[in-house]
Amino acid sequence: MHEAHQSNDEVTCDDIRHYITLDDRNVPEEATFLGIAASGVECALPATTNTRPTMATETVRAQLKTLGIDDGLIRDIMNSVQPDPITGKIGIEALMKYIMESKSPQMSAALQNGARLVEAQRRETAIDWTKVDFIRLPVQENVTWWLRVTTLADGGTQREPTRFMLECMTYGNRIDAPRLVDKYKSLPTPEELLHFIRRCIAKPLPGFDPCIPTILIIQRDFQKHAPILKSFLDTLPSPFSWAVESEAASLRTLSIFSWEIPLDMAKKSKTRGNQLYSDGQRSAAILAYGDAIDRLMNAFRSDPSKEKNREAEKLLAVCLANRSAAYLMTAATDADGGDENSDLHEAWKDGQVAIRVDPTYVKGYLRVSSAHHRLGHLRKAQETLANGLRRPDLENDPSLVDRLILLQTDGKGFPNNEEEFLAWQELVLVEDEESAKMMKGIDGLWKKRAHQHLKKLQSSREG
Repeated sequence: MHEAHQSNDEVTCDDIRHYITLDDRNVPEEATFLGIAASGVECALPATTNTRPTMATETVRAQLKTLGIDDGLIRDIMNSVQPDPITGKIGIEALMKYIMESKSPQMSAALQNGARLVEAQRRETAIDWTKVDFIRLPVQENVTWWLRVTTLADGGTQREPTRFMLECMTYGNRIDAPRLVDKYKSLPTPEELLHFIRRCIAKPLPGFDPCIPTILIIQRDFQKHAPILKSFLDTLPSPFSWAVESEAASLRTLSIFSWEIPLDMAKKSKTRGNQLYSDGQRSAAILAYGDAIDRLMNAFRSDPSKEKNREAEKLLAVCLANRSAAYLMTAATDADGGDENSDLHEAWKDGQVAIRVDPTYVKGYLRVSSAHHRLGHLRKAQETLANGLRRPDLENDPSLVDRLILLQTDGKGFPNNEEEFLAWQELVLVEDEESAKMMKGIDGLWKKRAHQHLKKLQSSREG
């Protein structure tokens, strides 16, 4: 049986933009633009971070080359598009904006090539579904697809504006992303929706493999299409299941799919990372924490309530600090494919971001301090802890105080001789100008510890 698929008259830059993403919430790294699989695109950071090139970057370079872009222009793209300040990855929107605004003839040609690739798939008119053995396709564990339709405000082509966008969002993959997107001049018919679902399974966007989700949720707008869909969906293998949204679920869809799923998956990845860290599996733990961080960035894109946003911020800070701790584990060996200096810079970077995300999270300061210390930056290691202790909500934190005292005393602790202790205290608080400046504004537990130690020494002398 052949099914005809609706096509449009012409392709425009806006067509491509809408085909890939509707708004900032749907700007996944795994989206495909101009035939470029941008999954996990990472931009080289400044040399001071010692970040190593990644396979993802090389893949993007290779794919840009196939579109007719030479090495010089590829370098210009990779150096000009700014990465996300937290993940270090180039978002599809930033890459798209740069390419679309470029005046280069090569880029114009690449735009046309990419447009043809996108439109070729979208305009497929004859697919013989009888030749597709859906029952033999794998069911992805813990993966949910959500079919939703939205109305486009700006339409498609000038000749005949498109009114509806249908997309299949995936949740449970490493990065939540549209698996398939298409446009319609009216609300999709039952036959068009069934065709779209089959394409989601067997012919998704580039970068996705044919498969079946664990759960398929269909937007309530398609409730009346359910009888026709049932004849196909009920034939798919277990543990697949499907449902049309209830009225109550429809009202809270944004919360369920744009927030709770990525947050829940982030927590699972964090737990897995913790176990791997405990088992000494350093590289695997780093990957698990990275997965959690990526999922949390998806949660932020959903623009939830401030209360939920705060929950995600705190969890993000924890995951960043945990990944920093993994980088700080026993130095990377040649077998790991890394070097200690680079890993320490990664640990420093994750700790810094953790502090920026949640300035009250103590472990962020501890990780940055440890990275500085192992890199040979003793003063910076101390200053990091001092910055935390200047905060009223952290001034009495024992872990920050203990660590700072150890760094200030070469790991020996306060001198046990009264005269030596007073001389040391004078040096730290007055004579050493850099140290005195650093210690300014630090009260709380550090001063209390110093005062108690002095009293102890004086009591011992008097006794």
